[in-house]
Amino acid sequence: MFRKVVIGNCTLIKGNCEDVMEELESNSINAIASDPPYLYLKHKLDIPFDEAKVFGEWKRLIKNNSIIAFFGRGDAFFRWNLMLEKLGFKFKETAVWEKENASNYLNNFLRIHEDISFRSLGNANLRKAYIDYLEYQINKNKLDRIIDIWKGLKSALNGKDKDDVIKYIETGIKEFNYESKRKYEITARKHQGAKRGVNLFQSVKVGKIETSIMRCNREQYKYEHPTQKPVALMERIVKLISNENDTILDPFMGGGSTGIACINTNRKFIGIELDDEYFDTAVHRINKAYEDYEVNNEKVA
Repeated sequence: MFRKVVIGNCTLIKGNCEDVMEELESNSINAIASDPPYLYLKHKLDIPFDEAKVFGEWKRLIKNNSIIAFFGRGDAFFRWNLMLEKLGFKFKETAVWEKENASNYLNNFLRIHEDISFRSLGNANLRKAYIDYLEYQINKNKLDRIIDIWKGLKSALNGKDKDDVIKYIETGIKEFNYESKRKYEITARKHQGAKRGVNLFQSVKVGKIETSIMRCNREQYKYEHPTQKPVALMERIVKLISNENDTILDPFMGGGSTGIACINTNRKFIGIELDDEYFDTAVHRINKAYEDYEVNNEKVA
């Protein structure tokens, strides 16, 4: 029997994923997001797995017209993509996670990225996802540009016209009367970035469409797993490959970041982990995330 812990809509199973997945129902999974071991760490995590068996189970478990996303590196990453292609998983996209901390100090390059592959069984497409613009973009130069653009817009923010100008900044919809429109267009001629400014402020409000280079701020807590992914990164990935209330599988759960991402984005989660220490870490982190989620929902209600 496998050890099983249920936390809200998250089911965490302690065991070898090759065996655990055999017990799961066919066509029961909406998407897979995972970081399989690719044997570069020289760490206890780097346990070889039966690739043919695992990927065959992925095909059996996942529903038609669904998407998988997985991290990888080097020979393993290319081999996995070829194997999955032969199993019928179509190429959808590749992306790069740009990390804030480098690795491989003794090798040829300081490695600051990891590759991500997106593949579909059937004709599924990646969802359009928006990310927090300020988190993604702001550095000193970007902040200076925002301030400069705001200086070009603020002269129109006076008296009775200010509500119309603010609406334009937020939505791009112009409702100026003739006089305020004339004032704004004079300002726009003086500041050629005004239209770009409107676009920028809309991006700040709505978000930025995801790009193939994925960046996110490093999370401010102790990393409890050597390949632990930021929760914010996993949230973006699960939003790209699934809808709310879908069931996401992570067969190599590690410290549980995918599970936390599913809680935060209203997905169901099944996570499998072989290592006792990391399974306990995942249980602790996901339980804490679920408690926080419940508290926040109570405050909103």
